[in-house]
Amino acid sequence: APPPDARLDAPPPDAAPPPDARLDAPAPDARADAPPLDAPVDAPADAPPPDARADAPPPDAAPADAPGQSDAPLCSALSCPSGCCAGNACVNPPSNAQCGVPGAACAPCPMSQRCTAGVCVPEVCGAAAVVGSGDLPRLTADGDHFVAAWRAGAHVVLQRLGANGAPAGASVTQATTRPALLLDVARYQGGLGLAWVESRPTSPTYGPTSSYARTYSTDLVAQGSPQLLPTSGSNWDQSEELRVAAVGGGASFIVAERIFTDSPGYGQRYRFGLFPAASPASHEFDFVGTGSQSQGAEPRISVADLPAGFALSWLTRKDPSYNTPIAGFDAAGAQLWRVPTVYQFAIGKAQSVTYDGTDLLSLHHWGSWRNRSFDPANGSAGSLLTTLAYLDWPRASNAAYVGPYHLQLLENSDGDLYTARFDATGALLGPPTLIVNRAGGDCSGQCARVAVTATTIGLLYADGGTIAFLALCR
Repeated sequence: APPPDARLDAPPPDAAPPPDARLDAPAPDARADAPPLDAPVDAPADAPPPDARADAPPPDAAPADAPGQSDAPLCSALSCPSGCCAGNACVNPPSNAQCGVPGAACAPCPMSQRCTAGVCVPEVCGAAAVVGSGDLPRLTADGDHFVAAWRAGAHVVLQRLGANGAPAGASVTQATTRPALLLDVARYQGGLGLAWVESRPTSPTYGPTSSYARTYSTDLVAQGSPQLLPTSGSNWDQSEELRVAAVGGGASFIVAERIFTDSPGYGQRYRFGLFPAASPASHEFDFVGTGSQSQGAEPRISVADLPAGFALSWLTRKDPSYNTPIAGFDAAGAQLWRVPTVYQFAIGKAQSVTYDGTDLLSLHHWGSWRNRSFDPANGSAGSLLTTLAYLDWPRASNAAYVGPYHLQLLENSDGDLYTARFDATGALLGPPTLIVNRAGGDCSGQCARVAVTATTIGLLYADGGTIAFLALCR
């Protein structure tokens, strides 16, 4: 029986259509204007094709990395307020290699200039001032002035200089018993520390070179007599390098030496003494067997003053590793820590250590610069940072911290002088800058020194028998 609500005349559900029914006729209740059930429906004009991915861009959209179509802002003074623009990239901070003011295109500075506040400026502020005649120039800062020392004939000359290098007052000569071979000077709290090495005696008998230290007041008045730094080496000992620096926050000064010796074997003895002292003592801090050949006068020792002591770094040139150790000492000269090598196979001749008030920074050139920071308290090392070479095996005359960067004075194989600047991590801030094209040729790193005041970087150099001063832009 049909369901109770079924129409009495309705055909059964499975009944065949009447003989005259059209197979494609709409259902009885369909709207007259409705499309057939299987007819395609017109899509909206902006609808994607049926097989399009839901997240696909519209067909006429530019690729995400198409030039000019990116949503990234163009480099401008607004998006790059402290750097310059290298294409669409912001270079911050600018450097000698990429220099420019905010929003401007970066460009390299000439070799005689450096980048300061986005502008290429001369590295040298003013003309060279001739201060004397001789060789082995050395320089230390004293307030807003400088004190220069150099060798004139057999003796040592001291001269105060103004910020522009002009002599201030009369020079003073420190007489020597035998010709001076090496010398250096440093400002410390008690005045000036001067040290020099006199040549070996040959009559009536041979003997070692003699190393002396003497204190001067800042107005160049000698204090007491020269003090001999005793040696326990051989009569054949020949001092080949001498460094003087303030230590212990400036409370005293150090005289550090590298000595060619035949005892306890042929090689290099490294030692230091602390002054002023009632009874100077020699602290031997390394011996390196290098054979019977002299290692020459190229600088290999560097000293950094620390508030309660000092740090020493030095090149050993010892086969097969050629290490560059660094060590920390207290104010009395006791070793607190030592790192056997900053960089192994370090046969380069340019190495120095500086202190920025927080960390020690070892700057070492071996084909390229391989620099590393150290904790002055315990010697824990930071990461090794390698940067481009630029110069062919230079010598590092000396170095200084000139906040916020570290400055290294370099001499190339032709004797020309360059400055290289590094940030706190040891990254090189652009190519080194040529400062002086010396006529005198190779000088083994002994022809120039820098010192820093609050307003000036002073450079003292020798060329052709003339001692000259240049003020570098701070």
